[in-house]
Amino acid sequence: MLSEEKKGKKSLPPRISPYAIKVEEKTAEFEKKLEQLQESQSEINKLKNIKICDINSPQFHDRTSPSKASILELSKNIKEVGLQQPIVVRKLSDGSLERIIGYRRIEAMKLLEETEIPTIVLENISDSDAMLMMVSENLQRENLNVYDETVALLEYLAVSLHKTVSEVKSFLFKIKNFYGSKIKDLTDEEKENHDFINAILQRTGKFTIQTFVNRLRVLNLNELLIEAMRDNKITYSIAIELQKLKDETKIDNIIKEIVEQGMTTKDIIDRVGLLNGGTERSRVSVLTTFKKVFNESKFNKLSVDKKDEIRELLEKIQRIME
Repeated sequence: MLSEEKKGKKSLPPRISPYAIKVEEKTAEFEKKLEQLQESQSEINKLKNIKICDINSPQFHDRTSPSKASILELSKNIKEVGLQQPIVVRKLSDGSLERIIGYRRIEAMKLLEETEIPTIVLENISDSDAMLMMVSENLQRENLNVYDETVALLEYLAVSLHKTVSEVKSFLFKIKNFYGSKIKDLTDEEKENHDFINAILQRTGKFTIQTFVNRLRVLNLNELLIEAMRDNKITYSIAIELQKLKDETKIDNIIKEIVEQGMTTKDIIDRVGLLNGGTERSRVSVLTTFKKVFNESKFNKLSVDKKDEIRELLEKIQRIME
């Protein structure tokens, strides 16, 4: 259960709370359902060759789309060894077919000018179950970039809690304010949802709620930066730095320079500072000083999210100093 320490700061909930059993039951029920849906994909008797033009995009917003480069690479692979996995669609009440899994495969087959694609057709799949299958597939992609991973996790949480993505985002920021003592207490339902979200994020092995909330900044990145991350041209930390440039032409030019000539992180930070009239240079010096004092090699070994958290704290220090 969420509690307050003697000093008045909010702490993470202990391992066992009054909500623990409920959370475990909800998690177990959710994962069992997902497992059943995944098993249903292997119903080979429903495998058919379907015309690509007869397959509709999902009704809900499918935001985790791969780069054009990755689709081109997949098309080359399919041309050499064939399509290794069928796509998955669901049959709607009106008889039409809607894609659940296989966007990249469909687009790659289009590049090869194929008109049909091997497909597993599932029936009686609800909107929420279709979304669950899609999000789960996205999260399992090894090459998922930071932006798409964040969107997929948000949608995964939204489906599991029967909320919209916007509602989940608002709740996460409310939790952040609770940790910062800006909100005094949470309702019992909010505490239960907090524990459930925390359990899901911990199972990724990457996030706590605080670090995931910090990661949400990626959703506000310029589209040029998102596309560059999808194409593996820049990292998330570099994208956050380039976001300080408000001019899209400058962003586009510096991405091209990074790809064509190669630039160190320090060079990129300095360039952004200069392009912004030197307004960012003082913050660069704070980070540089931090690395010298606290061992730069240890800093470089930290995860992207830990580095981002440190930069955010340093920016707060800089604002106080100013």
